[in-house]
This record gives sequence, C-alpha cells and structure tokens, in this order.
Amino acid sequence: MPSSTEDSKVVGLNADRDTQLSILNETVIRLSLESFEHFVQVISSPAPTPPAKVAERLARKHPRNTP
Repeated sequence: MPSSTEDSKVVGLNADRDTQLSILNETVIRLSLESFEHFVQVISSPAPTPPAKVAERLARKHPRNTP
C-alpha cells in the first residue's frame, strides 16, 4: 500500500501539472497588426515543397500497414 509520503508526491505532481495546463490554456499572444497579418498570410499559404528525402520518408507506409 502506498505511503502517505508517496500519496503527497502524487497529489503535488498532479497539482503542478494542472497548474501548468491552466497557465498554458490561458496564455495570450499579443501581436501588432502587421505581425498578425503576416501570421495569417503564412498559415494561409501552401506549404513549401519538402526536400526529396523528407518527401520520400513521408510517402513510406507505416510497418503495421504493410503485408
């Protein structure tokens, strides 16, 4: 059976994780209008063509999906 010290550590770790998630979920990124417009332009444009080696690796089937 876990000791109360182990239980305290688990509770503390869970509290730390929950705090970190709360901070992450509440993080606001402020951008100037120009930066925001650039950001929207970048994420709206097509992705650049990957290098040949990357494209080759991305085209591979996962080992579990091959006979």
